[in-house]
Amino acid sequence: MISTGSQQTLDGYQVSLLLIVTFLCQLDLPPSHLADLERQLGYLLSQYPETCVELKAYLQRAFAALHGMDGLIELFHAKLLDCIYLQHEDASQPACQLLDRRSFLGVYVRRSRLTFDMLLDEERRQLADICKAWRSGRSDTSVDEWDKTPQARTYKLWRTGVHSGDYAMAKDQLHAFFDLTIPGCDQELHQHALLNLAKFHIDTGGIPAARTTLDEAILLARTVGDTECMRACDALLEKLAYYASGAPDPHAWLLTRRDAQEALAAGAYSPLLLWKAAQGGQRGQPLLALVQTIADATWASRHAKNDVHLPGLDWEPRPSVERNAACSSALLARLWLTLGVSSVTEAYEAHVANLAYAKPYDWDDLRLSTAATCAYRGGAYDEAVQALVDKSTVSLLHSMRQRKAWHTSVMDIVYLRARRQAHTATLRALQTLYPHLDAALAQEPPSHAHTEQLLDEARSILRAEQPQQCLEVLMKAIAASEQQHLFPLHRAGLAVLAEVMLTGLDMPREAIKIVEEILPHALADTNVERRAHAESVYAKCLLSKKDVRGARGWLVRAEKDFAKTENVREQATCLYLLSRLAKHGGDDAQSSHAFAMYEQARRQEHVAATDAAPSAFYAAQHAFCLAVCSSTSAERTG
Repeated sequence: MISTGSQQTLDGYQVSLLLIVTFLCQLDLPPSHLADLERQLGYLLSQYPETCVELKAYLQRAFAALHGMDGLIELFHAKLLDCIYLQHEDASQPACQLLDRRSFLGVYVRRSRLTFDMLLDEERRQLADICKAWRSGRSDTSVDEWDKTPQARTYKLWRTGVHSGDYAMAKDQLHAFFDLTIPGCDQELHQHALLNLAKFHIDTGGIPAARTTLDEAILLARTVGDTECMRACDALLEKLAYYASGAPDPHAWLLTRRDAQEALAAGAYSPLLLWKAAQGGQRGQPLLALVQTIADATWASRHAKNDVHLPGLDWEPRPSVERNAACSSALLARLWLTLGVSSVTEAYEAHVANLAYAKPYDWDDLRLSTAATCAYRGGAYDEAVQALVDKSTVSLLHSMRQRKAWHTSVMDIVYLRARRQAHTATLRALQTLYPHLDAALAQEPPSHAHTEQLLDEARSILRAEQPQQCLEVLMKAIAASEQQHLFPLHRAGLAVLAEVMLTGLDMPREAIKIVEEILPHALADTNVERRAHAESVYAKCLLSKKDVRGARGWLVRAEKDFAKTENVREQATCLYLLSRLAKHGGDDAQSSHAFAMYEQARRQEHVAATDAAPSAFYAAQHAFCLAVCSSTSAERTG
């Protein structure tokens, strides 16, 4: 966009005007036509009327030159270069560089010219028509004509099928999209259709179908020599190896490349390696070791330590530094959330949130998993659900996979509240409609959910007054939590072990030693239920030492924390002990008050155990989730 005439007319003043136009178009909505742009510039330069008049005249001259194809070619091949280099009439004088080639405008200009050079003649004619229509304000032809092509319609239908979970639509539109002839290319792209279909199967849980489809994609890609497609198939192969066997398959990569493993071992950054670290965290690998793996994958040199060049080092494109940091920060936030260090999690979440243009693929999933974590762990169930059903959270549900994850997050809160309340009817309804809530016990190798349910099972056996029988399950939970670096669960397991030592093994000294070691960290736990368990066990330890005053203080703290989480069974136990200790100390009023609260807690426990219908909290959230999922699906398909 340079005015016609001598090339020397472009000076720093006009370059600054170009910058104003460029940044205006980037910061505000694109103007619908030239008059709209002039109106916006009038607002922007209201304090500089002479500049505004000159800039409008400049734009009129620039777009008047676009009367045909010749003007468009001259603009991109000659005049755009003047934005960077100013050629003198005297050829002996060197060109003056007006703009840095790597600046915002410099990169924009160079990319625009490169894009124009790649256009076919028909596409250039369409661009010229669009420019003339935009200049004159005609809206009928000022839109991108590609949106009207069969490829565009097919692509949109495919995305709709993926978002709504419509398998038939996604499959049909994938094949239709890649079968459409690309201008200037007579090669059909069936292998890419199969590749995307395999990824769709993985996202929707169809692992066997994904492997079958991917094998076909690999065979076809090798037949036509599509190296790019084969490299993309490699990443899905390694993901399938994790899904199929729960552990990486050392031979999964042999189908298409033989040097990729050595390249990754040499320190090449790979999004696939970060994905493996995320899977390792879900499958019970030591979390701190995964943190170290992420650091190595993100910041290690791309060259081998012995400086030996590996031909497969660049098999996967290296993303930008910003994207690199965003992916690792999101994964680290998830790992530190599992470790129970919420402050570090919030720091990493804030880092990714500030990277507005480089959020990783699963960032929305991370926001869903952390939106209500601290609230429901602390017993604020209504607040936790409100965070998930908020419009800002529901707006993240762009696909069937995310809707399923959101639905699961809401039901997890309902399940946790019902388990703490011991509401039998609600638990039975949840286990019938959502069998995944109890499926963690069958997972191998042990995961975080598996370890947590082992610990819950040990507590249930202990509540049944069978302390010695719970040792086998309890030791499995303690060993698994230690192996996975699940420190909050490990401390909770040690607290249960201390209680077993007190009640069933007659080992009070060892129990006190264990509790005193874990108590400082347990008191800082954001999970109020785990904190209350540690407080109640420590109170029982003090009772074994005849420290009645200290025991009453810790029982009061435990009773308040159990009340926050609505764990009426454990709350009743604390109130009963408080009543007995107050009676023993001669405080009849306090004893009567504690016993009255104990009877009330017992009545609540009885109602929860005998209620024939699920709780109102469950009914409301279940109905809301179904309504949101159905309405979102209708929006995606409609």
